[in-house]
Amino acid sequence: MPNQPGSEKLQILLIDDDEDYLSFLAAVLTSLGHDFDQATDGFGAQQKYKTKQYDLIISDIIMPEMSGIEILKHVKNTHPKTDVILITGYTKEYTFSDIIKLGAADFIEKPFTKDTFEAKINRIQRERALLNELHEKTHNISKRVKELDCLCNINNLFEKEYLSLDQLLKRSIHIIAEAWQYPEHTAVRLIYNSQYYQTANFIKTAWQLKSTITCQGEHIGCLEVYYLKKMPVSHEGPFLKEERNLINVMAQMFGKLTARLNAEKRLWLANKRLEQKVAERTIGLSDALEKQMEMQSELSAVFFSNTDGIITIDTEMRVIRKNNVNMNFLNIDEGHPFKPHHNHLQNECHKILQNTLANKKGVKDYRVEMSCSTDGHAVILLNSALLIDQILKKCGSIMGFNHSQSFWFIQIQRL
Repeated sequence: MPNQPGSEKLQILLIDDDEDYLSFLAAVLTSLGHDFDQATDGFGAQQKYKTKQYDLIISDIIMPEMSGIEILKHVKNTHPKTDVILITGYTKEYTFSDIIKLGAADFIEKPFTKDTFEAKINRIQRERALLNELHEKTHNISKRVKELDCLCNINNLFEKEYLSLDQLLKRSIHIIAEAWQYPEHTAVRLIYNSQYYQTANFIKTAWQLKSTITCQGEHIGCLEVYYLKKMPVSHEGPFLKEERNLINVMAQMFGKLTARLNAEKRLWLANKRLEQKVAERTIGLSDALEKQMEMQSELSAVFFSNTDGIITIDTEMRVIRKNNVNMNFLNIDEGHPFKPHHNHLQNECHKILQNTLANKKGVKDYRVEMSCSTDGHAVILLNSALLIDQILKKCGSIMGFNHSQSFWFIQIQRL
């Protein structure tokens, strides 16, 4: 039966002091398509497997000077990945269980047929193929885990706000170096905005992988990975396809980091400008408020110290503000309607204000004569007018005015 499809042919060493059995085994291996060497004693076999790596060693147990048991123990000690099948015509000294416990892959009793021998070889071949596949998958999973760890660690590093950009970049190159297939032979250099960051072992070699770092279309640096010695050829020189993808992803991460830092810087500058403007406006508003308060104080003093009586009303005849000069003649309260009263002066004032509101026109120097307990006779001039917008802007806050309404006033002047 030829070599099994999908399985690599085996490198085999045959050891037997019986040349007839040796020729029989060699013929079977030739028909199966495997490569093999031969030895007739243990010492000759040792010279061969010391200088060449075999997948399988097939040895007779009973041989002069060095037995198959001794060869088994020595091979498992020096070449643990090599499988061993032992053959013997004497079964009383050793059982199948004994041989397997010593590390043998299988045990064949003489005499045996060609089919039996082929079945043993094919089983070993299948098991090694499965083990190699498992090893390769495990290795690939391990690589993917390393790559994911690298990306995760770099991302976590970028989130550490307490680190300066210089500290962040210095730490990142060591994380990157550990993600490669041969980290002990890996050197990394990061060129970032004309600054150089590199591992202590960095030297340029012929085995390099490089990826450009860009930010918003602008070239800002590059990430370089070098092997310090020649490694097996893979997808891109000695580098795996996944390692090409990894370095490209990390270069993109450095580009995105730059974009984020630039955005944060612009935001910081904008906040600073806003804070400055707010501070300037606050100072301006404070000065304006102080001036307004000074003006209000002056206007209030003028209003309340005026020798003439002044009353302000709204369009519904409500009294908004009054000073106390000559107010002893009137019976009015702030916040209440200005109503007629048995007082002659108050009735005259009410009549003038009603007329002013109805005609939207003020009254000037309206004379009212009235008796006075102190002087016996008094003449009073009444004047009414609309408080125009300019006056409202200057005096409204003092007199309690709402700028969305119209207000009127009456002046009471005693001659």
